Amino acid sequence: MYSDPIADLLTRIRNASRAEHEKCDIPSSKLKVRIAELLKEEGFIKNFRVLEDKKQNMLRVYLKYGVGNEKMISGSCGCPRRGGGSTSPTTGSRRSSPAWAARSSRRPRAW
Repeated sequence: MYSDPIADLLTRIRNASRAEHEKCDIPSSKLKVRIAELLKEEGFIKNFRVLEDKKQNMLRVYLKYGVGNEKMISGSCGCPRRGGGSTSPTTGSRRSSPAWAARSSRRPRAW
């Protein structure tokens, strides 16, 4: 089984933000600390700190909210979702078949 530390970090922050927590604790690594530095520089989080522990350090991320408790990190980014299909620009609905299948009902050429 593989792990994705970046996705785990961002998911934990996003989930804590959705639940409107003040902070969230994440198992620390050098990579996660660097990402937290970037998130702070770009204004997505309020602050962070590394909590020393004998076993594994913890990264404590202090979440930032905007006016009216607006979340700085949310789940919607306008990116295509995994799992195929694309979003129609006019209706916003997802198409289940590829674009080439909907273009015409011509028979395939005989080579």
